[in-house]
Amino acid sequence: RRSTPYGCVVGTTFFSPDGKRVAYIAMGYQEQRKQTHVVIDSNHGKGYDGVSSEGVVFSPDSRRTAYVAIDENLSRVVLDGVEYGGYASASCLTFSPNGARVACIAEQGGRYMAVVDSWVGPQYDTIHDKYLVFSVKGGRFGYLALKDGKWRAVIDRAEQEPHDMLTGLVFSRDGKRVAYAARDGRKWRVFVDGQPGGEYDAIHESGPVFGPDGVRVAYSAFKGGRWVVVVDGAESVPHDAVGACGVAFGPDGRRIVYPARMGSHWCVFNDGKAGKSYDEVFASRGARVVFDTASSIHYVARSGRRVLRVEQRLDAASEDPDR
Repeated sequence: RRSTPYGCVVGTTFFSPDGKRVAYIAMGYQEQRKQTHVVIDSNHGKGYDGVSSEGVVFSPDSRRTAYVAIDENLSRVVLDGVEYGGYASASCLTFSPNGARVACIAEQGGRYMAVVDSWVGPQYDTIHDKYLVFSVKGGRFGYLALKDGKWRAVIDRAEQEPHDMLTGLVFSRDGKRVAYAARDGRKWRVFVDGQPGGEYDAIHESGPVFGPDGVRVAYSAFKGGRWVVVVDGAESVPHDAVGACGVAFGPDGRRIVYPARMGSHWCVFNDGKAGKSYDEVFASRGARVVFDTASSIHYVARSGRRVLRVEQRLDAASEDPDR
């Protein structure tokens, strides 16, 4: 904690994505009543009984701010300084990628609703806190909700068919297509625009991925004790494991790469062809295979005790570990 003109700073300082704006939560007293204030760029906000643990959320373009203020046992979303709603609780503040729209999950009487801009959705038993999803340009919105023991994808306010479990909701970059993974009984399928793919024992946690043009779609799936990568409905050769980062399309959508383990060694597959083997290819905790251009990638691998940055041209057979 530290002293400010508004009292003591409580908790974390929040920075905008571009690093140019800053916000923090301060606690002080007004008329002998403890008050919590949000201070954004030195602008002192209204006092409340408290602010939710999410703190201050900046939009991706750094222009807008939102937080949940708690006052007299009601939670209100404060968007750009203006209060909205009044719920038992509110959480999971999510801006669209272009910053134009905002959504959250609201709870009232033990029932949960998605709130998107001024629209308040129907009540559900719960709403998945990881999947409040906007399309890139913000024109479309979807979420996953539980009702009567079944999960439903709600896309542009319309409920899709119920399933035992849902995950991996994603829109294509142009916003025209949508996909998610669904389990019914013991089998999983990926649905693309409402159409189911093949049945599998599991779908990789990375979920389905669209190519940049929205035409191609890929995902990793578990079948018969091994993993396959499914690209446009066609399966790869089986692998013993697939990297946590999942599948990546090149910037032009033509090539697809992913790290996989065969036996005790890892390699990066390029359009189904195995690259050089390593003891490990780092593909979790933020590490991934990165496209530098449409025809070149780099990644980090381990060979014995050496950790290597591997640079590879996809139209060449050789790989160049530069350190």
